[in-house]
Amino acid sequence: MNYILPKHNINYDPDASSFPLKATALNSSNVSFVSHAQDKPFGSYLQQTLDFSQFKALFDAVNATTGSLQSRGEAHVTIITPPEFDRVLKPAGVTIQEIEEIAQQANIQHSRLSPVCL
Repeated sequence: MNYILPKHNINYDPDASSFPLKATALNSSNVSFVSHAQDKPFGSYLQQTLDFSQFKALFDAVNATTGSLQSRGEAHVTIITPPEFDRVLKPAGVTIQEIEEIAQQANIQHSRLSPVCL
């Protein structure tokens, strides 16, 4: 039987596997901002970079259930995708440098996260 969590309106299966994640994994304030500004299609985007070492055990646990995941050795939350930048923002005259400046002024790496699902 599936349930809907009223707070998040998310369907979940109570019999599905659960995986632990330490609350410290969600604190990216000690992780440096990483620029993703490349002058090529799909080369520019904005992300909040996370400490992959905090997510490695989670990755391994999930991968143990399927054995088919591939790791790039990094963890992040995508804020602006490459297609969003290339197809919407760039044609509107917004540069990735402007976006990154705003993100850094707003302390993107200090943003609080609340994971909902994996």
